[in-house]
Amino acid sequence: MGHVYLWQTPDRLQAAYLLLVESLGRADDGSYQLSEVEQQAVASHRPDAQA
Repeated sequence: MGHVYLWQTPDRLQAAYLLLVESLGRADDGSYQLSEVEQQAVASHRPDAQA
């Protein structure tokens, strides 16, 4: 049995939180950017992602 880490399969609310943090960072002149792992975690939850 393998381990499943949160960053590999975030649920809808966890992904929404990360996307919110990303957008707030962008709105504040890029004061925060998602890490590479965070970007991978939310990739399938982005509004423009293919279902």
